[in-house]
Amino acid sequence: ALGVTPTFAPTRRAITNGATLRPELDQWREYNVLRGDLDKATLKRFFSARPQTIAARFIQIASTLYTAQSEWDASGGLREGEKSAEFDPTKDSRDEPPSDGRGARLCERLASLGPVSVKIAQTLSQRPDLVGDEAATALKRLQTSNVPFDDALAWAVIKESFNHSGPIAPGIGVDARDRPGVMPLFAQISAKPVAVASLGQVYRATTKEGVEVAVKVQRPDAMAILAKDYMCFVLAFSLVELRWKLLSSGFDNGDVGSVIDRVATDILNELDYRKEAANGRLFEASLAFLGFVSTPVVLPSYSSSRVLVTEWVQGQHLDKLQPAEGLLMTRMAVEACTASLVLTGFVHADPHEGNLMLADDGRLVFLDFGTHAA
Repeated sequence: ALGVTPTFAPTRRAITNGATLRPELDQWREYNVLRGDLDKATLKRFFSARPQTIAARFIQIASTLYTAQSEWDASGGLREGEKSAEFDPTKDSRDEPPSDGRGARLCERLASLGPVSVKIAQTLSQRPDLVGDEAATALKRLQTSNVPFDDALAWAVIKESFNHSGPIAPGIGVDARDRPGVMPLFAQISAKPVAVASLGQVYRATTKEGVEVAVKVQRPDAMAILAKDYMCFVLAFSLVELRWKLLSSGFDNGDVGSVIDRVATDILNELDYRKEAANGRLFEASLAFLGFVSTPVVLPSYSSSRVLVTEWVQGQHLDKLQPAEGLLMTRMAVEACTASLVLTGFVHADPHEGNLMLADDGRLVFLDFGTHAA
């Protein structure tokens, strides 16, 4: 792995019981009972007492997707298949500043629906055969740039995860509920996230021991949105199945429902950062024979199911590399992914450009092990 695993052992530990609950997170707390096992029977019992919640989510999703489609189709009076003037296939849209073009509006609409929608959009960004070149290119923005949630909520998640009642860092995350004299968790931390993903956002920080780290904090509403969206898909597909049975038509061979279940299960697993940490270690060990694959070092004493702290990777993503370095990174990535598919069977299930880096020491670094296949 990059660097050396720290030998320090802070006395604080991630906790699951006896925590000082943060009132900022109360509106999503009832969904925590679903974290262990997201089966359909449990969901139906849970939402049978909350039918208005599912109805409201159905309406929100439908209206947002309708608006997104209308805005895309109405842009500049383009005919079907035509591309707008803003589309440039030679550009990498991921680091472009916000604009008012139809690609930016599409990303904004889909991101507003939350992590499940963003996950689907990230997948579609790799499938121009399904959504077209322009839409696929536009959706690449969501690989590294998403709508951030409020920093105060991120500080609340960290404090509740570690039963901490002091500042996050000097001058950061200070609030009226802090107890006098409690030391900060970190020596310093960025006031704003340096990266925003579908399920969380990342801050750059330095531990008291002087280790530069990435602090990934889970969205407080992630479990709630996953549960509601999964239930919406289950109910919608149940209606579609009923229609197929009544009309003796349809193409389902029994796999569509299982795909919905698998996607929801995979996202549920992503909500436990302890599993992600374990997946990263196993993936690196499985490809150790290649000699160039690495994953960020996890700091277990600073991590929990909702907060993941890893050493900061000194390196660059593909779009920041010179052509020769980019070609080298691409060859390494192809070899590593092929080896994992053919030889080890332990596969990174989301190896888009945002989850790969070329370290300054020449190693290929895989990020984000929330989803994997074994």
